[in-house]
Amino acid sequence: MKMLTRALFHNSRAPAGIAVLRDSGFEVLTHTFDVEPDYTFIEAYRDVPVTHDDDDDVYSSACAELDRVRDIIRVFGGDVDDCGPPPVNHEPFQYETPAWRGRSVN
Repeated sequence: MKMLTRALFHNSRAPAGIAVLRDSGFEVLTHTFDVEPDYTFIEAYRDVPVTHDDDDDVYSSACAELDRVRDIIRVFGGDVDDCGPPPVNHEPFQYETPAWRGRSVN
């Protein structure tokens, strides 16, 4: 199952962090918003094995993927926003919809 992880880096550290994500098998899209010119926002995609297509397994896989990305990018000062299957009709860098919609986390 394809998972989407949204994160950001300060521009000065973004190239190194993005390179490591790509070397780790992620497809990475990048964007800089006019209102946040010092930061590079990323959307990292990767196919993740999911044993069952139920909410609990997808949720567990999304949490594991979020932790995996966090471990990679924290070295470069990156910060993870969310992770999960891309929303239906997802448009990159549209942040009205969280990636994970299966179960709320408090």
